[in-house]
Amino acid sequence: MNIVSLPLKQQCLAILAGILYLLALPPVGWGLLVFISFVPALSVLQRVGFLGSVWLGVLFGIVAYISLPISLISQGWWIALSGILTASLVFSVLFALTWLLAHFTFFDRIWLAFPIAYAIVQSLSEPLLSIPISLSVTLPLDALNGNGLIAIVGGYGLDYLVCVVNGLLVACINSADKKITWLTVPVPLVICVLSVMLIKLQANSSDQTPLSIATVDTAVDYQQAALSSYDLSIRKAIESKLDDLTKEIVLQGNADVIVWPENSNGTPNRQSYHRRLFFSKLSEEADFNMIIGSNQYRSGGRRYSVSDHIINGRFSEQSEKRHPVPIVEDDVEKGENQLFTVAGHDIAVGICFDVAFSKTMKDAVSKGAEGLVIVSNDSLFGLSALTDMHIRYVQLRALENGRDIVFLSNTGPSLLVGASGDIRSGYMYADVARVFYHQLRPMTHITWYSRYGTWLSTALLVVLMTYMFMLRRWIWKG
Repeated sequence: MNIVSLPLKQQCLAILAGILYLLALPPVGWGLLVFISFVPALSVLQRVGFLGSVWLGVLFGIVAYISLPISLISQGWWIALSGILTASLVFSVLFALTWLLAHFTFFDRIWLAFPIAYAIVQSLSEPLLSIPISLSVTLPLDALNGNGLIAIVGGYGLDYLVCVVNGLLVACINSADKKITWLTVPVPLVICVLSVMLIKLQANSSDQTPLSIATVDTAVDYQQAALSSYDLSIRKAIESKLDDLTKEIVLQGNADVIVWPENSNGTPNRQSYHRRLFFSKLSEEADFNMIIGSNQYRSGGRRYSVSDHIINGRFSEQSEKRHPVPIVEDDVEKGENQLFTVAGHDIAVGICFDVAFSKTMKDAVSKGAEGLVIVSNDSLFGLSALTDMHIRYVQLRALENGRDIVFLSNTGPSLLVGASGDIRSGYMYADVARVFYHQLRPMTHITWYSRYGTWLSTALLVVLMTYMFMLRRWIWKG
């Protein structure tokens, strides 16, 4: 007896859909498969009951994301299992909502309901669950060096386009007239390709002098990095190496700002006498500007993860993590990102998970950020696809907002992602503790997406859905 009495064929199609989506994600990275990945599951969704739609979503979610949370097993089986269950929950809700819309609203076909259901789930998952949902991060973003569609409608708009293409393919499969495939499916694909290739509304260059940003990696192994907050001997060894490399950069005097990764020293910087003493003594030898990813600190009984801005030994200002990681950081409060002034330019600092949220980075640019710095602690991921996904989010935010972004983790990567989404300099993992210099270009232009946000992506969804309703009325009348 199959679970919820679904035929084995229908369950296998959901699993096949999950496999296609899995292959679109890193480390395989066949991103274009996302345009067909939902088709097998959606093609049978109309013929199952409500509970059946929930179960198909669970199967899809487990298979699609099985490779990503596995790397978290080192942090405990519960963490990895929670990640998989969360993914399955999101997709079960997506499939169930698609079914409900198709059966009880004027979106009376699965292929019509799916884009709307996705938009609803996406808009609710971020504020309610702090979970970003993005299909566009599966695409080869470094190949989109045209800064076209994403700079206008953002990743959300590209997500809607992916959903519509999947829906139209399902409509063609279920249609008796196969010739209409050539009429329907190419239209949104042509819109996407022409937009990316031809629309050049975003400048790729800056006439301002680049900022020299020196990043410092600790290059300890992953287990040590993960334990640095708890083991005093490990923390002292990391801090000692950081101190030596930082002093070397300061004395050379060729960096506008020095950046340390998140959790780069084990105790909160504002409460650590040793740290304060080190920075104070260093300021006696030369001027320097630093952005350091601190550990959490407590204020008024609340716990925050922060990044400190240090100017000539003085703790100047602080930027808080806006989006704590679910499950892993449930005891960390949501804070506010701040702009730091470096060599006369405003730089926004995000911490780790912040970059996965489009609105957070867009808000920073709207406030005047000329460049972005993301400090992270990816050590708990190990050598896994989660770090690759993190980089994809950085590339997406760079394309949306037309800003160079420096992304630094304590065991690597240290990367400069250009405003075109391309990786301009850096490395993935550090074999030895090292310093790397990036040349970040300050930019002041505002992309359409930075200016108007989700209004344009919503407008694109309305246009695409209007097109689908026209097809529903004129072609698929049954």
